[in-house]
Amino acid sequence: MKKPLIALFAMLTLPQAWALSMKPADWGDFRYDENVVCSTSAENSDIFGVVKKHGKYGMADSTGKVLLPLEYDDGACLTGHITLSKQGKWGLVDAHQRVIVPFIFDRQPWDFNGVDKVIIIDERDDGIYSAVYGVGGGIILDYQRGEWDFENDVLIRFEDDENGQSGFMDTQGNIILAGRYDWVKLLDDKAGDERFLVGVNSQVMMIDRHKKVFTQDYDDMEPFDEQGISRVHLDVNGKSKIGFVDRSGILIVKLSSHRYPMWNDVYGHEWQLRIDGKQCTLFLQDLAGQVVSSPEFPDESCRLLATPNQTPNQEPTAKRGLWDRIWAWATGLIR
Repeated sequence: MKKPLIALFAMLTLPQAWALSMKPADWGDFRYDENVVCSTSAENSDIFGVVKKHGKYGMADSTGKVLLPLEYDDGACLTGHITLSKQGKWGLVDAHQRVIVPFIFDRQPWDFNGVDKVIIIDERDDGIYSAVYGVGGGIILDYQRGEWDFENDVLIRFEDDENGQSGFMDTQGNIILAGRYDWVKLLDDKAGDERFLVGVNSQVMMIDRHKKVFTQDYDDMEPFDEQGISRVHLDVNGKSKIGFVDRSGILIVKLSSHRYPMWNDVYGHEWQLRIDGKQCTLFLQDLAGQVVSSPEFPDESCRLLATPNQTPNQEPTAKRGLWDRIWAWATGLIR
């Protein structure tokens, strides 16, 4: 009876200890459910957001330190920025309280490309209309029906335009991809040779701007990395399989059941595939691309890469991480 009890104790207390070690933002004197309108973060910045009291809005960080006084009439968050309104005019502020878009817009900026353009939407009786403005206030793309979002600094994703189409265009309005898709996703923004993932009637396909289909074998694909590799996902009889493909849709690391070590879901970090010669290794990196842990756990799906027209089949020996060793010990006691 001791062994099952020990295992149960480990399973129950380890997650609690992990959770307790993660201190949540308290926002100081601002109540999150009452005074914090929204929050966001930017590269090399802490969490910050729009706060309000007595009908006035300002900017504060997650400790409650006021960064901009509560003297604005309204406010909202964009990714990595906040937008505020004063005397009927909207502007944009970055994480360092710098005004990067002057207070000149009559409507709230909907999105910002991070450089020099904003999207503003207008909800009308017959639908949503979007326009692109320069940060100086000049209009670049006049209002058209549909909801637009910046995919990056040069591409715009549009949905539900007046023709019922979705796709991507550049910031000058030149269509890169358009079709009657259930959804669209950018995988690679290499100019002139982009890759997109689209859904049509429950069918998922990777295509280019000319709608050439490269693969339709997977349920989901992740954006290509600098090496031109995408991690792909497929559900097989309720079991998740993961592999890796190149930009031509060729499988270079075959599908397998994927298991990461415990507690790998770390905010601001992600698992990546690295190719060194003909071997592949999964490693944990931060958002700047710096390795934050040694590749001690290559993972089951990381095999020797195949030569053309061959299937990879050689498994590396994975060293167990600390949490995985604890988990194996606990489950071993149950058995």
